[in-house]
Amino acid sequence: GDAIVRREGPIGIVDIRSFDGDSLGGTVSAKVQFITTKPRSYAGTGSLREINLEELTTFFELPEKEKHKLVGRGFANVELSGDLEKETAVDSLRGRGRIEVFEGDFFQLPVLNPVAKAVTGEKKRDLGTVGEAAILLSVNGRTIRVREAAFSAPLLGIQGDGEITTDGQLDLNLVAAPLADWRDKFKQTNIPILSDVTGEVAGAIQRTLNAATRGLLYEFRVRGDLKKPEIKTVPS
Repeated sequence: GDAIVRREGPIGIVDIRSFDGDSLGGTVSAKVQFITTKPRSYAGTGSLREINLEELTTFFELPEKEKHKLVGRGFANVELSGDLEKETAVDSLRGRGRIEVFEGDFFQLPVLNPVAKAVTGEKKRDLGTVGEAAILLSVNGRTIRVREAAFSAPLLGIQGDGEITTDGQLDLNLVAAPLADWRDKFKQTNIPILSDVTGEVAGAIQRTLNAATRGLLYEFRVRGDLKKPEIKTVPS
């Protein structure tokens, strides 16, 4: 790491100009500036590369049956800023980011699992679940805005957007395509489903959705609590 501590008149500043390390099976890096005099605040950027998501379970108290759901290699770029004062820390939080996961098992997650079952039926438990995901999001206080998201596996693709609050309330719109050759069909359009790690996801997901509208067979609205979401099918 590399940091500078300084004052600009009455303002105290800690400037972490670089922070790099090996963690969770991959690498982490960050740059952040802290204002140490009131009103205290921070602003910075960070990135994760080749993170082993299974190692994240060591940070959470999860039931054994839940731990297997967090697998794959993760990548992320984030920008965050906010207050350091306890009373305003959450409401002042602002940020945006891009998350990508490879070799993940997404269709066991609370919202995606019932959607996958509704599309493919109870008999297709093995969806070829090892797949890829990309999520573009922004944070405004207690609300996380999922601007664009895509989850792909050999037998199923899901795209969507919406909002999630910090207390677990959902307001999401999802579109699912139960196509065994989902990726191959879309590749024929020459529109990328997911970017590579250094590429840009923005726009690619929406272009894919627009180009494949007639092939996407199911639309869902997800409302309510994350632990027990209310999922309704939207008539075609």
